[in-house]
Amino acid sequence: MAAQYRIDRPPITKSVIAVWVLLVAGWLARVLIEPLRAVMDAHVAVSSGNLSGLSLWTPLTYWAFEPDVFPLVMHGALAYLFGGEIEARRGAKAFWVTAGAGALFGGVGAALFTWGATLAGASLPAILGFDAAISAMVASYCWMYWDREMRFFTLELNGKMLLGGFVALNLVFALLSLHPGMVGLHFGGYAAGLLVGSGSQGRKRLLKQFQYWRIRRRMKIVARSPEDDDVKAGRKSKNGEWIN
Repeated sequence: MAAQYRIDRPPITKSVIAVWVLLVAGWLARVLIEPLRAVMDAHVAVSSGNLSGLSLWTPLTYWAFEPDVFPLVMHGALAYLFGGEIEARRGAKAFWVTAGAGALFGGVGAALFTWGATLAGASLPAILGFDAAISAMVASYCWMYWDREMRFFTLELNGKMLLGGFVALNLVFALLSLHPGMVGLHFGGYAAGLLVGSGSQGRKRLLKQFQYWRIRRRMKIVARSPEDDDVKAGRKSKNGEWIN
């Protein structure tokens, strides 16, 4: 009976450990060093004040510092669940490219949404944390199982269904927080994860289609007779000879 409930655990990879160390170190620095926290609030976080002051480099720095213990633990767990599988299947480079692209796309998305709300008169709190990078890992993981059935804890679903669940959950959280920047943050991360996750497969698919095209073209050339070329050129046969 116990063999029917075997649990497949993602591997604890070097990149996952590095993310844990980075997030814990950033959170401790924010908590223990008061001047650093003031600098982050003034310049690093994506907020109405920073964007109105044209601190446009803040979308590149917000991701390294967690605002509280709960998101720190949650993001560490999600990095293990999804990022560990990405690194195990596609390598450490894919892990960091996915996380970096998610942080960048999410930061830009959060900045644009926050800036738009600020121009409309809203004053929004700061955005800090690894959310967008995690969203990219989730999307990249879901792409690997896009049309494949899998068991996620006790649920049987495919990658499309899992990603849809995360998107719906993030929309609910964004509505509850009344922060449009959270929409840009997560959806930017999802877009980056799908882009990076499908990148290598997309190149392979295009290369395979090009190879098939070359093979079909060669077969047509071999199968074609000189008479076919004459007919295609509009020449006609008279007494066994082709004339224009």
